[in-house]
Amino acid sequence: MSHNNKFILIAAASLMLAACSSVPPAPSAAPVAPISVVSVPARAAPVAPMTASVLLPHLDPNSKISTERSVYFDFDNYMIKPEFAATIQMHASY
Repeated sequence: MSHNNKFILIAAASLMLAACSSVPPAPSAAPVAPISVVSVPARAAPVAPMTASVLLPHLDPNSKISTERSVYFDFDNYMIKPEFAATIQMHASY
């Protein structure tokens, strides 16, 4: 590359970088009126006692749908093994 082409390349790159720069906007100094703050005492709402509830099957850690989640495949094979067919059917019917 000749010196003239290098100079043009450097000048073009410098102009492109200079064109991308931006000037930060000047902060607007709008007057803000002070706001008075009044504190209000907090009132605690009564809490209802916890009652025994029925857990949904997917939230119950002891349910079969929560414990049987994994289906393993052979390497480079998408076929479902017969031992995991029941697990997939259980999740599909849920």
